[in-house]
Amino acid sequence: MTRKTLNDRELHAVVTAEVRDALGYLGTDSDLAEERADALRYYMGEPFGDEREGRSKVVSRDVADTVEWILPSLLRVFAAGDDVVRFEPVGPEDEAFAAQASDYVNHVFAKENKGFLILYTWFKDALIQKNGIVKYWWEERESTAKESYAGLSEPEFVALAADPDVEVLEHSTQEGVIASNGAGAAVISHDVTIKRTRRDGRVRIEPVPPEEFLISRRARSMEDAAFVGHRVYKTRSELIAAGYSRAVVEDLPTFVETDDSEEELARWDGDELPSGESRDPMMQTVEVVEAYIKVDADGDGIAELMKVTLAGADGGVLLDKEPIDHVPFAALCPVPMPHKFFGLSVADLVMDLQRIKSVLWRQMLDNLYLTNNPQREVIVSRLEKGGLDDVLNARVGGIIRAKQEGAVRELAVPHAAAASFPMLEYVDKVRAGRTGVSPAVTGIDAEALSNQTATGVNQMSAAANQRIELIARIFAETGVRDLFRGLLRLLITHQDKARVVRLRNQWVPMAPARWNPEMDVTVEVGLGHGSRDQQIGYLSQILNLQKEALANGGMGMVTPKNLYNTLAKLVQWAGLKSVAPYFGDPDQVPTQSPAPPQPPAPPLQDPAQAQLAAMIGLEQQRAAAEMQLKKERAEADLTLEREKQLARLALDREIALLKAKTDLDLRTAKMQAEQQAQA
Repeated sequence: MTRKTLNDRELHAVVTAEVRDALGYLGTDSDLAEERADALRYYMGEPFGDEREGRSKVVSRDVADTVEWILPSLLRVFAAGDDVVRFEPVGPEDEAFAAQASDYVNHVFAKENKGFLILYTWFKDALIQKNGIVKYWWEERESTAKESYAGLSEPEFVALAADPDVEVLEHSTQEGVIASNGAGAAVISHDVTIKRTRRDGRVRIEPVPPEEFLISRRARSMEDAAFVGHRVYKTRSELIAAGYSRAVVEDLPTFVETDDSEEELARWDGDELPSGESRDPMMQTVEVVEAYIKVDADGDGIAELMKVTLAGADGGVLLDKEPIDHVPFAALCPVPMPHKFFGLSVADLVMDLQRIKSVLWRQMLDNLYLTNNPQREVIVSRLEKGGLDDVLNARVGGIIRAKQEGAVRELAVPHAAAASFPMLEYVDKVRAGRTGVSPAVTGIDAEALSNQTATGVNQMSAAANQRIELIARIFAETGVRDLFRGLLRLLITHQDKARVVRLRNQWVPMAPARWNPEMDVTVEVGLGHGSRDQQIGYLSQILNLQKEALANGGMGMVTPKNLYNTLAKLVQWAGLKSVAPYFGDPDQVPTQSPAPPQPPAPPLQDPAQAQLAAMIGLEQQRAAAEMQLKKERAEADLTLEREKQLARLALDREIALLKAKTDLDLRTAKMQAEQQAQA
């Protein structure tokens, strides 16, 4: 079958069909939307809708309690230290670049973006609504400012005018005379008004509300998805500022509240829901779908990845299209299901238990109400006039007017609430088994720990931590790894100029263009067996053994770098953010004079063993020399590249200065010629 190139109309039809069929699209995924909306309502502790007047309406908050207990552990795992990830070199030539990439990408994530809040929102979305999604992209920014200068000298004016980011708006000269060796010398000063344009590019990261994310039904992961989309709302002003035709944007229909999904209604709590209406037409909201689709648009038989932007209700207008090389989303799920994109959330594991617990609580409270305020059996004919009012408006110490004894009798209600407590404890045990969160493990129930030995408590804590550690490991190996690999690709692709940033208390130039985008990503997940105190205890024992080995010359097993790594982990587990204020990295310390040679070891008695030891020593020396040579080559390459960039910048500046001076001389000569012609 011969394929032809798709025109815009055909491409629009293909993308629109994918959007309408995607998981998460309005109206096509009622089950998914309803499940995620229910999870939000359970988290917020909203009523179930079957409450009856006069009965208890209490709602247990198991979903919220479980999510909020798991979140601190996950955030401590990922955000306790300086680095979230570490890049591993692919080859020896990447050794120096991998260390730089690790420092710089973590700096971009934590400092130039709100790294902690991104992780918090991302993880919370996943724990409540099955999957958490973040979007990352390169944002070009441009700002202009008007500046005025007076009394500039000739070199100062030439240098200012030569700046490619400066546009001269107004310029005038003034002549003056200064004394020099007893004679007057003429000098020209410049008054100038300029417009300075500053251009800058940065990586941007933003969590995506789950209801805004679309993905192909056939997708098992982000990598194999034939279609991924982002349904967003933008004002007409934002679309025009992005470069789209004003005439097209003004014709787009305004977003209305009836288009909202059930998840948005649950998130915004109905009356808080934002509306697209505004008295300013340019501030009215329009629905936009950014579609990332694999499609054979050029007819060569091979589907290429393309970004297509649709706007209006149901994607009525195609705004633009462009080829791309990656999908800018990263997703994670706490309980992945094999061969499916959407798995289970922690809320899915707990919602039924919250319902059961709420019903038990309501029944217990209703029983207590009836026990303390029982119903009464009244024989109306035996009451005096007004006696029925006495019964209906009973008060402490009040009287009931009756004609004879026995006219009013309380109907005793047996106290059965205590029988529900074992069931509540059982529900908590089921929740602990599903999620790892229980009162005993979290430390909020002292009575649960009173009859437990230290070993038993540690065993319970370790078993519970395993569930949370599993979620952390899943997050690390899926979404977090994909996000940081994408950040590295963006920096290598778009940052073409070196930037100087402050890392580890030093100002360091960063030029990602030479880095290898295929470097492996290792997520710095602070996982281990036991609690934080146990981890500190284990590391302290390791530190003592390392110091003992170093005191004996290292024994070929321990180096200062090993000792530093242990100290860095101790600082991290102590809850401190950075190791830099406490210990220095031996790799960054200047080389010191060599230590005095150790006395030679006694010769081996066996000549064969002596020869083998000598060969091993030579091989170790050769390997160390090769590694040192590779490191020096990488450092030399970085230094050479930095010098080339500085030389190139200096040359460009000299050329610009010369051009500006030549232009100024020509303008001056022209003005003088015109003045002479007029004279």
